[in-house]
Amino acid sequence: MAVNVKVVPVLEPCRVVGAVPGSDTWKQSVSAPAAASVREVTLTCDGATLAAPARAVPAHVVVLPLPGSAEEEVAIIVKRGGEMAQSLDLPAPRNVAEEVARVVAIFRELRAGSTEDGKVALKSPSGGLSTAEAIGVMVGGISQATFFNDGRLTPGTLAATMIGAVVKDPVQDKAVLGEYLETVLKKRRGFEDYYASLSELI
Repeated sequence: MAVNVKVVPVLEPCRVVGAVPGSDTWKQSVSAPAAASVREVTLTCDGATLAAPARAVPAHVVVLPLPGSAEEEVAIIVKRGGEMAQSLDLPAPRNVAEEVARVVAIFRELRAGSTEDGKVALKSPSGGLSTAEAIGVMVGGISQATFFNDGRLTPGTLAATMIGAVVKDPVQDKAVLGEYLETVLKKRRGFEDYYASLSELI
């Protein structure tokens, strides 16, 4: 059985999560602790291609797996986003589930580096686009809708927080998002307003 070896830089102190057959090891973004330094580690993996760079997290961060399906992710975001909005006394718009589904579709494709049908390869942004970030996008969008859009949740009220989640590197990630908008979202029925709102802000 072949053994793949890769040397990658990681944050120190941290624990390395990687070299697992079939596992994406580079999709998690984390904040470095104040005392972090960088070291190199060698990872080996029997019979599988090792993604690069390896996922490394500070010792105090808990890594949770991403939901297995879009439906599961939507359900989590609707539930947790609704609870957070309620705690902030923000009324939930009727179309929350529909807009969550669209945001999740965008996030999952950017995260995976391909369209859902696998027909178009995409570049992924530097951030993780986690479920927690999607929850933050929805709560931010509901807040915008409540105070500035008569309670109506629209792509326009979500666009700014979506860009905040996607664009961590102002050059690289902006280019990645722009390419996704032009090659995928511009042609997708039902996402016209997302294309227009996001394009306007980048």
